[in-house]
Amino acid sequence: DLYVNGIYAGSSGKFGKSINESVPQVRPELVTIQVPAPGGELVIAARVSNFHHREGGFFETPQLGRFDDLREGLWRKDFINILLIGLIFMMGLYHFLIWLGRREDRASLYFTMGSFVIFFRSMAVNSYFEMLFPQAGLFEFKFKIIYISLAAGVSSFILFFNEIYGWGFNRKALKVTLYVCITLVMLTLLFPCRVYSRISYIYEGLVLFAGMWMTTVTIIAAIKRKRWSAYLLPGCALLFFTGINDLLVIKLVIDTPQVAAAGMGGLMVCQAMVLSARYAWAYKKAEHLSRNLRDEVEIKTGHLLERTKEAEDARREIEKAHAGLVEMENYRNIFFQNITHEFRTPLTIIIGYVERAMESADSCDADALRDQYTVILSNARMLLKLINQLLDISKIESDMMKVREEPVDLVRLVRSIASFFEYPAARRGICFSLDIDAEIIPGMFDCEKLEKIIYNLLSNAFKFTSEKGRITLSLREKSEFVYLSVSDTGAGISEEKLARIFDRFYQGDNSMERVYEGTGIGLSLVREYVDLFNGRVEVLSREGEGSVFTVLLPLKKCGLSVEDQLKPDPDQISRSALVYLSDINPSVKRQKDGLERETGTVDNDTVLIVEDNRDMRLYLKDILKTRYKIKEAGNGVEALSVIAGSMPELIVSDIMMPDMDGYRLLAELKNNASTSRIPVILLTAKVGDEEKIMGLECGADDYIVKPFSSRELLTRVNTLVKLYRYQKMMEERNSIIESELAVAREIQARLVITAASEHHENFYAFYRPYDRVAGDFYGYIEDADKIHIFIADVSGHGVAAAFLSLVARNELAGLIKKGTDAAAVLEQLNNTICSYTVKGNFMTLFYCVFYRETGCLNYARAGHNPPLVFSRKKGSVDELKPSGTALGIYASLGYESGNIYLGEGDRILFYTDGLTECADSSCEMFGTRRLCDILKKSPGLNPEDLSLHIVSQLEEFAGGKSFKDDVTLLVFDVPAISPGTG
Repeated sequence: DLYVNGIYAGSSGKFGKSINESVPQVRPELVTIQVPAPGGELVIAARVSNFHHREGGFFETPQLGRFDDLREGLWRKDFINILLIGLIFMMGLYHFLIWLGRREDRASLYFTMGSFVIFFRSMAVNSYFEMLFPQAGLFEFKFKIIYISLAAGVSSFILFFNEIYGWGFNRKALKVTLYVCITLVMLTLLFPCRVYSRISYIYEGLVLFAGMWMTTVTIIAAIKRKRWSAYLLPGCALLFFTGINDLLVIKLVIDTPQVAAAGMGGLMVCQAMVLSARYAWAYKKAEHLSRNLRDEVEIKTGHLLERTKEAEDARREIEKAHAGLVEMENYRNIFFQNITHEFRTPLTIIIGYVERAMESADSCDADALRDQYTVILSNARMLLKLINQLLDISKIESDMMKVREEPVDLVRLVRSIASFFEYPAARRGICFSLDIDAEIIPGMFDCEKLEKIIYNLLSNAFKFTSEKGRITLSLREKSEFVYLSVSDTGAGISEEKLARIFDRFYQGDNSMERVYEGTGIGLSLVREYVDLFNGRVEVLSREGEGSVFTVLLPLKKCGLSVEDQLKPDPDQISRSALVYLSDINPSVKRQKDGLERETGTVDNDTVLIVEDNRDMRLYLKDILKTRYKIKEAGNGVEALSVIAGSMPELIVSDIMMPDMDGYRLLAELKNNASTSRIPVILLTAKVGDEEKIMGLECGADDYIVKPFSSRELLTRVNTLVKLYRYQKMMEERNSIIESELAVAREIQARLVITAASEHHENFYAFYRPYDRVAGDFYGYIEDADKIHIFIADVSGHGVAAAFLSLVARNELAGLIKKGTDAAAVLEQLNNTICSYTVKGNFMTLFYCVFYRETGCLNYARAGHNPPLVFSRKKGSVDELKPSGTALGIYASLGYESGNIYLGEGDRILFYTDGLTECADSSCEMFGTRRLCDILKKSPGLNPEDLSLHIVSQLEEFAGGKSFKDDVTLLVFDVPAISPGTG
């Protein structure tokens, strides 16, 4: 309330002594007062109540003057403000319409947001909302607009500057600033003015920080002569200094006019100039491209023809190389769980003859021949060690491993074994020492298994200890136990890997660039042997410092005869030691180094770019074309067509595309055995973690968010292509090693699977291999209340593929005994296969369990052809195709299981791709549709007759009895449901 000489003159709002009695209002008011006679006094008094804002009273000095002059001054100020506000509104509306026409232009959107924020702030600050709605009581609304505009304006302008420059704004700092702005907006909306006005310094500090940030970035951009910086620098400087001025005026530090609105107008004019300049530049660029499009198309077409010719030449070379690989392919059959000592006999003969040949080589100058024999012998011993370990695993799993104790002197045994490691230690510059505190330690032990424990620990230590390192073998007797330890100063083991190093098939380093080979079996066998002795094995290790493996065995005291003191036999120890010493032979290391040099270049590799935006494709192509051959596709459908013609080494794909998006393309690739190993990088504009997780779960090898740097893309592409070439080189290397070992043919001859059939009451299996070496296997297992059926196909060839088959069959047999869900069986089997030593092989498999009591079939699929289910009651055929990726490609994948209830007489047909992909002379494939028709038309045939009928149809279709792939066909008729059998 305003009083002049004690007389009430006017008010702004309503004075009150409490928050409920007072009505706040902040706007300029004109009042008339009686001017006293000359010489008289003019006493002006104001009564102010403030319960709604941190600051109260007069915000500016009251002005005295003629009524008409003051009113004219207010009108003039309002005219300028309204003109400026209208200009800001029209600029925002104009750029909003531009953004509607071109949604990818986010700079226009952020400019529009900033314009409307300034528009509403100016309306609130100048009290125009109160003028339009005088009776509405808009005090809270006004200050909410004022405070929200501070946070919203900062976020809008920072996003605009980041879109224009990009490089000058740290992403973490940008995110933090935006989160602070959002928090302040929510605080303003949820609380009244008396609360958030008390922290007004936070809003003001945010504005000051943002102004300094934007001004600094613009100055740096101007110094570096960045595009558009010359337009924005004057506006930023003007807004920064006018904002400082108004802030000091509000704080009553100085008494000058408030000019921040003019500074804001100047910045917005500069921003509009930037956007106009951008559009002018884009228009000129479009005109230039239009004029030169024909020339560029001709140039690109010429380049494309050249690359097509190069790709055709490369294809011919690949076909020629493939023909050579097919001739060398030895191992593609299945290792069975019941491997016997027949394997060891031919290997022992080979090793014996090679050793004799090396001894007689001294009589003739045959260094080259000696080197070849050395490699053959070393690899044969490694293979013999692997087979011995697999035999031991098989014996342990079948409870056939027995402990045969005999009197032995542990000191003599340890010293004899250690003597064979002294030469390789000296040759490699390793300090190898023994630490034994007794002359003799007699005890009852299984000498063979104790030797294997020491050999495995020592060979591990030598593998991972470099030149000038130290290895110590210690033996101690304490009370009724003996302590055997091997310590080294090698690479060591990280804490997260220590818990799993004794797991079967687990390896601490599964990378493609590891220095030493291994199977992941040695340490697991050490634990198994120690358990047979009722002992304990412990490990202490620190990455980069070394490891200490300690074996604690109970000591059974005994007396030693003269004959026992001579045990163990030195010749037997010598033969065993040579097998384990092959692991640390320096020739193996040289061979691996040569492999790394061969894979050092990627200049001839092909990258497929899948992107529907032409400009984006050209950008990606410009980045990669200096290193790679480039192929292009506009969507997933086109990409599959390109891949069918020529297999690339890597795919870079967008996610959002017409016809077939990136996720669907990825699913098609990963569910196809021939393309599942091609590395895929997904590109996306979505920043959220959910999209990234979804892409990686679908099988993407990498995930890059737009915008990205060319160096980042090129680096990731180089890394993935190198890993892909390592996989291919590992396959070639395995083939070369197999061809060098004549023993491979001996083993192959004993494991060949020929055309065969298997017949049960409700089950019939037909199998015909394409070649002497087969890749399919199946199983039919009955028990009291369940029937287990599985069918699988293993990729690759040689020792690695055969070992993978054995691992899969052993693991699958154990999991079936546990009786878990089908999907859980595949998930555990996949984790085991992924930890297998040699990468590059994979397996497709379908597994199901039929419950006799309920008629329920529980099933899961790992990339295999979906079986066909014929319902006798409905006369229909359905596919069992839950989702699931092939085994051995990605660890920790989930598999989908399904359940279906079957009735007596229903029929399930299992098959491999050799059947459906069999082609006639016109290259038309047999296909699934023909199988479905045969099932529907032949319900009366028994499983055997149906199988033979399908095979006869296939032979007639193919024009002969020879097929281009293995053909496996299983027919299972559902027996009578028998409740209560369990």
